[in-house]
Amino acid sequence: MILANNFEEVLKEFTTFGVSYLIVGGYAVIFHGYVRTTGDMDIWIKPDPGNKEKIIYAFKNLNFTSELIEHIKELDFTKPFAVKLGDEPLQIDIFNAVSGLRYDEAFDNSIPYQFQNQLTVRFLRIEDLITNKMLTGRLKDKADVEELQKIRNYRNRK
Repeated sequence: MILANNFEEVLKEFTTFGVSYLIVGGYAVIFHGYVRTTGDMDIWIKPDPGNKEKIIYAFKNLNFTSELIEHIKELDFTKPFAVKLGDEPLQIDIFNAVSGLRYDEAFDNSIPYQFQNQLTVRFLRIEDLITNKMLTGRLKDKADVEELQKIRNYRNRK
């Protein structure tokens, strides 16, 4: 799996500053073996104030705008939110809530992956990805669920 430069930069800074996060959405679907396109990278961040401070430091180090940093400072990390950075196909969506899942449990069950550049990130496990996508009701997610279930069933037969 290869990452676009802007995705890699954000993930490296998150890792450097100790941000607790998981890769979910289309990139997680691709990670698990269903090759399809995606217009963004979805990053689920742990919903706690300590993580908020780490994200602010990472964004400052990335030279993100002061407006974005102020927006992050104003967010209540105990309530669901989503922030979009950039435009498709290089858009990054950052949010602190995912339907049907609890962050700590999902993190404990997540799968680490090391890229060739030595960056290690964690992906939502296939079972949690299926659970989440079943709850969205979007047509695209239904197709993902069908393919992910085939992949899971194939792996379980081995």
